[in-house]
Amino acid sequence: MQNKPKIYIPAVATSKRDLSFSLEFLQPFREQGEDIGLMLIAPDGMEMFSAENIKIQYENIRSLLNHGEILNFIVMAPSIPEEINFLQKSGQSKKNIQKVIDFASSLPGIKNKPIVTFHLNTLFTPAEWEKLGATPQEKSVACEKLMKEIILPSLAELSEYAKSSGVLLKVETTPVPEFGDRNDSRLASLGNPFPLYSGRGFKEVRSAGIGIALDLCHTFTLFSILPEFEKNEAAAFNIYKGLFPEDLEKLGKGSLESELLALEDGDVVHLNDSIGYYDPARKLTHQEGVSLGKGEIGNLPSLIRNMSGRDLNIVFEINEVDYSTRPNLKNSLAYWWKYAYQR
Repeated sequence: MQNKPKIYIPAVATSKRDLSFSLEFLQPFREQGEDIGLMLIAPDGMEMFSAENIKIQYENIRSLLNHGEILNFIVMAPSIPEEINFLQKSGQSKKNIQKVIDFASSLPGIKNKPIVTFHLNTLFTPAEWEKLGATPQEKSVACEKLMKEIILPSLAELSEYAKSSGVLLKVETTPVPEFGDRNDSRLASLGNPFPLYSGRGFKEVRSAGIGIALDLCHTFTLFSILPEFEKNEAAAFNIYKGLFPEDLEKLGKGSLESELLALEDGDVVHLNDSIGYYDPARKLTHQEGVSLGKGEIGNLPSLIRNMSGRDLNIVFEINEVDYSTRPNLKNSLAYWWKYAYQR
Protein backbone atom coordinates (compact mmCIF):
# COMPACT_ATOMS: atom_id res chain seq x y z
CA MET A 1 0.00 0.00 0.00
CA GLN A 2 1.29 3.45 -0.93
CA ASN A 3 2.18 5.74 1.95
CA LYS A 4 0.01 8.81 2.38
CA PRO A 5 0.51 11.89 4.54
CA LYS A 6 -1.71 13.19 7.29
CA ILE A 7 -3.09 16.65 6.47
CA TYR A 8 -3.49 19.39 9.08
CA ILE A 9 -4.97 22.89 9.23
CA PRO A 10 -3.95 25.33 12.01
CA ALA A 11 -6.62 26.30 14.54
CA VAL A 12 -7.00 28.28 17.76
CA ALA A 13 -8.83 25.96 20.13
CA THR A 14 -9.97 28.74 22.49
CA SER A 15 -12.27 29.82 19.64
CA LYS A 16 -15.06 27.40 18.78
CA ARG A 17 -15.65 29.32 15.53
CA ASP A 18 -12.02 29.00 14.46
CA LEU A 19 -12.02 25.27 15.20
CA SER A 20 -15.19 24.79 13.18
CA PHE A 21 -13.90 26.89 10.29
CA SER A 22 -10.64 24.93 10.19
CA LEU A 23 -12.51 21.62 10.11
CA GLU A 24 -14.50 22.86 7.10
CA PHE A 25 -11.27 23.21 5.13
CA LEU A 26 -10.46 19.58 5.90
CA GLN A 27 -13.76 18.25 4.57
CA PRO A 28 -12.52 17.67 0.96
CA PHE A 29 -9.63 15.63 2.34
CA ARG A 30 -12.00 13.63 4.52
CA GLU A 31 -14.19 12.89 1.49
CA GLN A 32 -11.13 11.58 -0.37
CA GLY A 33 -10.33 9.24 2.50
CA GLU A 34 -7.33 11.23 3.67
CA ASP A 35 -6.14 11.15 7.28
CA ILE A 36 -6.82 14.61 8.72
CA GLY A 37 -6.07 16.65 11.80
CA LEU A 38 -5.68 20.06 13.40
CA MET A 39 -2.53 21.88 14.46
CA LEU A 40 -3.42 23.82 17.59
CA ILE A 41 -1.53 27.09 17.94
CA ALA A 42 -0.94 29.33 20.96
CA PRO A 43 -1.18 32.99 19.89
CA ASP A 44 -1.11 34.12 23.53
CA GLY A 45 1.98 32.13 24.43
CA MET A 46 2.08 29.92 27.52
CA GLU A 47 -1.07 31.61 28.82
CA MET A 48 -2.90 29.25 26.44
CA PHE A 49 -1.88 26.42 28.77
CA SER A 50 -3.32 27.87 31.97
CA ALA A 51 -5.91 25.66 33.68
CA GLU A 52 -8.75 27.94 32.55
CA ASN A 53 -7.69 28.03 28.91
CA ILE A 54 -7.01 24.28 28.81
CA LYS A 55 -10.57 23.66 30.04
CA ILE A 56 -11.98 25.98 27.35
CA GLN A 57 -9.97 24.29 24.59
CA TYR A 58 -10.94 20.76 25.65
CA GLU A 59 -14.63 21.72 25.85
CA ASN A 60 -14.56 23.40 22.43
CA ILE A 61 -12.94 20.37 20.83
CA ARG A 62 -15.45 17.97 22.44
CA SER A 63 -18.35 20.05 21.16
CA LEU A 64 -17.12 19.72 17.56
CA LEU A 65 -16.32 16.02 17.57
CA ASN A 66 -19.68 14.40 16.91
CA HIS A 67 -20.58 10.74 17.39
CA GLY A 68 -17.21 9.64 18.69
CA GLU A 69 -15.25 11.27 15.85
CA ILE A 70 -11.49 11.24 16.29
CA LEU A 71 -8.76 13.43 14.79
CA ASN A 72 -4.99 13.71 14.60
CA PHE A 73 -3.52 16.59 16.59
CA ILE A 74 -0.33 18.60 16.51
CA VAL A 75 0.25 21.22 19.20
CA MET A 76 2.66 24.00 18.30
CA ALA A 77 4.41 25.31 21.41
CA PRO A 78 4.87 29.09 21.66
CA SER A 79 8.10 30.46 20.19
CA ILE A 80 8.35 33.54 22.40
CA PRO A 81 12.03 33.86 23.42
CA GLU A 82 11.15 34.96 26.96
CA GLU A 83 9.25 31.67 27.41
CA ILE A 84 11.35 29.23 25.39
CA ASN A 85 15.13 29.42 25.05
CA PHE A 86 16.97 26.12 25.37
CA LEU A 87 20.31 27.83 25.81
CA GLN A 88 19.74 30.74 28.18
CA LYS A 89 16.67 29.34 29.98
CA SER A 90 16.89 25.57 29.62
CA GLY A 91 15.12 24.78 32.91
CA GLN A 92 12.18 27.09 32.20
CA SER A 93 12.02 25.86 28.61
CA LYS A 94 11.76 22.23 29.71
CA LYS A 95 8.98 23.04 32.16
CA ASN A 96 7.02 24.95 29.53
CA ILE A 97 7.35 22.22 26.92
CA GLN A 98 6.28 19.68 29.55
CA LYS A 99 3.11 21.74 30.07
CA VAL A 100 2.44 21.58 26.34
CA ILE A 101 3.06 17.81 26.38
CA ASP A 102 0.60 17.41 29.27
CA PHE A 103 -2.01 19.40 27.35
CA ALA A 104 -1.49 17.33 24.20
CA SER A 105 -1.61 14.00 26.02
CA SER A 106 -5.12 14.65 27.35
CA LEU A 107 -6.72 16.12 24.23
CA PRO A 108 -10.17 14.66 23.56
CA GLY A 109 -10.79 12.71 20.38
CA ILE A 110 -7.17 11.73 19.72
CA LYS A 111 -6.74 9.32 16.81
CA ASN A 112 -2.99 8.72 16.82
CA LYS A 113 -0.29 9.83 19.22
CA PRO A 114 -0.38 13.65 19.38
CA ILE A 115 2.67 15.61 18.26
CA VAL A 116 4.23 18.64 19.95
CA THR A 117 6.51 20.88 17.89
CA PHE A 118 8.75 23.62 19.23
CA HIS A 119 11.65 25.96 18.43
CA LEU A 120 14.96 25.66 20.23
CA ASN A 121 15.15 29.48 20.39
CA THR A 122 18.86 29.24 21.23
CA LEU A 123 19.38 32.97 20.84
CA PHE A 124 22.40 35.19 21.42
CA THR A 125 22.57 38.97 21.62
CA PRO A 126 25.33 40.57 19.49
CA ALA A 127 27.50 41.00 22.60
CA GLU A 128 27.03 37.36 23.59
CA TRP A 129 27.75 36.29 20.03
CA GLU A 130 31.07 38.13 20.01
CA LYS A 131 32.17 36.37 23.20
CA LEU A 132 31.79 32.97 21.54
CA GLY A 133 35.02 33.45 19.61
CA ALA A 134 37.08 35.78 17.45
CA THR A 135 36.32 33.96 14.18
CA PRO A 136 33.34 32.06 12.73
CA GLN A 137 35.36 28.86 13.12
CA GLU A 138 35.91 29.51 16.83
CA LYS A 139 32.22 30.34 17.29
CA SER A 140 31.31 27.07 15.56
CA VAL A 141 33.44 25.04 17.97
CA ALA A 142 31.97 26.86 20.99
CA CYS A 143 28.40 26.26 19.77
CA GLU A 144 29.05 22.58 19.15
CA LYS A 145 30.12 22.30 22.78
CA LEU A 146 26.97 24.09 23.95
CA MET A 147 24.84 21.71 21.92
CA LYS A 148 26.44 18.67 23.58
CA GLU A 149 26.60 20.03 27.13
CA ILE A 150 23.37 22.03 27.50
CA ILE A 151 20.87 21.54 24.69
CA LEU A 152 21.00 17.80 23.97
CA PRO A 153 20.67 16.75 27.65
CA SER A 154 17.54 18.90 27.93
CA LEU A 155 16.10 17.44 24.74
CA ALA A 156 16.82 13.90 25.94
CA GLU A 157 14.94 14.59 29.20
CA LEU A 158 11.96 15.96 27.27
CA SER A 159 12.02 12.98 24.93
CA GLU A 160 11.68 10.58 27.86
CA TYR A 161 8.91 12.69 29.39
CA ALA A 162 7.02 12.76 26.10
CA LYS A 163 7.36 9.01 25.59
CA SER A 164 5.94 8.33 29.05
CA SER A 165 3.01 10.61 28.14
CA GLY A 166 2.32 9.02 24.76
CA VAL A 167 3.37 12.15 22.85
CA LEU A 168 5.77 12.58 19.92
CA LEU A 169 8.18 15.54 19.82
CA LYS A 170 9.53 17.40 16.77
CA VAL A 171 11.92 20.37 16.73
CA GLU A 172 11.16 22.96 14.07
CA THR A 173 13.73 24.32 11.63
CA THR A 174 14.21 28.09 11.78
CA PRO A 175 15.30 30.84 9.38
CA VAL A 176 18.52 32.85 9.50
CA PRO A 177 18.24 35.26 11.19
CA GLU A 178 15.37 33.77 13.18
CA PHE A 179 13.51 37.07 13.37
CA GLY A 180 14.41 38.33 9.91
CA ASP A 181 10.71 38.60 9.12
CA ARG A 182 10.29 41.53 11.53
CA ASN A 183 11.00 45.17 10.91
CA ASP A 184 12.89 45.22 14.19
CA SER A 185 16.67 45.55 14.06
CA ARG A 186 17.08 44.41 17.68
CA LEU A 187 15.30 41.10 17.10
CA ALA A 188 16.99 40.63 13.73
CA SER A 189 20.40 41.06 15.39
CA LEU A 190 19.86 37.97 17.58
CA GLY A 191 21.87 34.96 16.50
CA ASN A 192 20.69 31.34 16.56
CA PRO A 193 23.55 28.92 15.78
CA PHE A 194 21.15 25.99 15.41
CA PRO A 195 18.70 26.67 12.54
CA LEU A 196 18.79 22.89 11.94
CA TYR A 197 19.16 21.29 8.53
CA SER A 198 20.25 17.88 7.27
CA GLY A 199 23.95 18.84 7.26
CA ARG A 200 23.97 20.07 10.86
CA GLY A 201 21.34 19.57 13.49
CA PHE A 202 19.08 16.78 12.26
CA LYS A 203 21.39 14.01 13.45
CA GLU A 204 21.92 15.66 16.83
CA VAL A 205 18.19 16.19 17.47
CA ARG A 206 17.39 12.62 16.43
CA SER A 207 20.08 11.31 18.80
CA ALA A 208 17.97 12.73 21.64
CA GLY A 209 14.95 10.74 20.46
CA ILE A 210 13.17 13.67 18.82
CA GLY A 211 12.07 14.17 15.21
CA ILE A 212 12.08 17.11 12.83
CA ALA A 213 9.49 19.67 11.77
CA LEU A 214 10.74 21.07 8.45
CA ASP A 215 9.35 24.54 7.83
CA LEU A 216 9.84 25.14 4.10
CA CYS A 217 9.95 28.94 4.17
CA HIS A 218 12.29 28.94 7.17
CA THR A 219 14.82 26.55 5.67
CA PHE A 220 14.54 28.21 2.26
CA THR A 221 16.36 31.24 3.75
CA LEU A 222 19.46 29.13 4.38
CA PHE A 223 19.81 28.63 0.64
CA SER A 224 18.62 32.12 -0.34
CA ILE A 225 21.29 33.94 1.66
CA LEU A 226 24.27 32.04 0.23
CA PRO A 227 24.99 34.70 -2.44
CA GLU A 228 25.49 37.23 0.37
CA PHE A 229 28.50 35.21 1.55
CA GLU A 230 29.97 35.34 -1.95
CA LYS A 231 29.62 39.14 -2.00
CA ASN A 232 31.14 39.85 1.41
CA GLU A 233 31.77 36.83 3.61
CA ALA A 234 32.86 38.76 6.71
CA ALA A 235 29.77 40.99 6.65
CA ALA A 236 27.48 38.04 5.96
CA PHE A 237 28.73 36.05 8.94
CA ASN A 238 27.91 39.07 11.11
CA ILE A 239 24.40 39.55 9.70
CA TYR A 240 23.37 35.92 9.28
CA LYS A 241 24.44 34.66 12.69
CA GLY A 242 23.69 30.97 12.62
CA LEU A 243 25.71 29.74 9.67
CA PHE A 244 29.37 28.80 9.90
CA PRO A 245 32.04 28.10 7.24
CA GLU A 246 31.29 24.36 7.19
CA ASP A 247 27.62 25.10 6.47
CA LEU A 248 28.31 27.06 3.29
CA GLU A 249 29.73 24.08 1.40
CA LYS A 250 27.02 21.71 2.61
CA LEU A 251 24.20 24.09 1.74
CA GLY A 252 25.81 24.89 -1.60
CA LYS A 253 25.40 21.23 -2.54
CA GLY A 254 21.91 20.92 -1.10
CA SER A 255 18.36 22.10 -1.71
CA LEU A 256 14.91 22.03 -0.16
CA GLU A 257 14.43 18.73 -1.98
CA SER A 258 17.40 17.20 -0.17
CA GLU A 259 16.01 18.49 3.13
CA LEU A 260 12.66 16.87 2.40
CA LEU A 261 14.37 13.61 1.50
CA ALA A 262 16.21 13.70 4.84
CA LEU A 263 12.93 13.52 6.76
CA GLU A 264 11.86 10.24 8.33
CA ASP A 265 8.43 8.67 8.58
CA GLY A 266 6.25 10.59 11.00
CA ASP A 267 8.17 13.87 10.70
CA VAL A 268 6.32 17.15 10.17
CA VAL A 269 6.33 19.58 7.24
CA HIS A 270 5.08 23.14 7.53
CA LEU A 271 3.96 23.70 3.96
CA ASN A 272 4.24 27.27 2.70
CA ASP A 273 5.99 29.48 0.17
CA SER A 274 8.61 32.15 0.79
CA ILE A 275 9.68 35.55 -0.52
CA GLY A 276 13.07 37.17 -0.03
CA TYR A 277 15.30 37.19 3.01
CA TYR A 278 16.50 39.64 5.62
CA ASP A 279 18.77 42.25 4.04
CA PRO A 280 19.36 45.36 6.18
CA ALA A 281 21.31 47.12 3.43
CA ARG A 282 18.22 47.05 1.21
CA LYS A 283 15.83 47.37 4.17
CA LEU A 284 14.16 44.08 3.25
CA THR A 285 12.60 41.48 5.52
CA HIS A 286 11.79 37.84 4.92
CA GLN A 287 8.15 37.13 4.02
CA GLU A 288 7.16 33.89 5.74
CA GLY A 289 4.14 31.66 5.28
CA VAL A 290 3.42 32.87 1.75
CA SER A 291 0.49 31.32 -0.10
CA LEU A 292 1.58 28.35 -2.20
CA GLY A 293 2.69 29.33 -5.69
CA LYS A 294 2.89 33.03 -4.80
CA GLY A 295 6.51 32.97 -3.65
CA GLU A 296 9.99 32.00 -4.75
CA ILE A 297 10.16 28.26 -4.04
CA GLY A 298 10.22 27.30 -7.68
CA ASN A 299 10.12 23.53 -7.25
CA LEU A 300 7.05 23.46 -5.00
CA PRO A 301 5.10 21.18 -7.39
CA SER A 302 7.77 18.48 -7.24
CA LEU A 303 8.14 18.88 -3.47
CA ILE A 304 4.39 18.44 -3.08
CA ARG A 305 4.37 15.35 -5.28
CA ASN A 306 7.10 13.88 -3.07
CA MET A 307 5.20 14.66 0.14
CA SER A 308 1.92 13.26 -1.12
CA GLY A 309 3.40 9.76 -1.30
CA ARG A 310 5.09 9.70 2.10
CA ASP A 311 4.21 9.06 5.73
CA LEU A 312 4.54 12.69 6.82
CA ASN A 313 2.43 15.11 8.83
CA ILE A 314 1.77 18.09 6.55
CA VAL A 315 0.50 21.38 7.95
CA PHE A 316 -0.74 24.21 5.73
CA GLU A 317 0.94 27.00 7.71
CA ILE A 318 -0.06 30.02 5.67
CA ASN A 319 -0.18 33.67 6.77
CA GLU A 320 -3.36 35.57 5.97
CA VAL A 321 -4.57 39.02 5.05
CA ASP A 322 -7.99 38.09 6.44
CA TYR A 323 -8.29 35.26 8.96
CA SER A 324 -12.09 35.43 8.85
CA THR A 325 -12.08 34.10 5.27
CA ARG A 326 -8.52 32.74 4.84
CA PRO A 327 -8.09 33.46 1.13
CA ASN A 328 -4.42 32.46 1.16
CA LEU A 329 -5.25 29.08 2.68
CA LYS A 330 -7.96 28.54 0.04
CA ASN A 331 -5.44 29.29 -2.71
CA SER A 332 -2.87 26.98 -1.12
CA LEU A 333 -5.33 24.09 -0.86
CA ALA A 334 -6.20 24.50 -4.54
CA TYR A 335 -2.49 24.48 -5.35
CA TRP A 336 -2.05 21.26 -3.37
CA TRP A 337 -4.88 19.49 -5.20
CA LYS A 338 -3.41 20.60 -8.52
CA TYR A 339 -0.04 18.94 -7.95
CA ALA A 340 -0.26 16.47 -5.05
CA TYR A 341 -1.27 13.32 -6.85
CA GLN A 342 0.37 13.78 -10.23
CA ARG A 343 2.78 10.99 -11.02
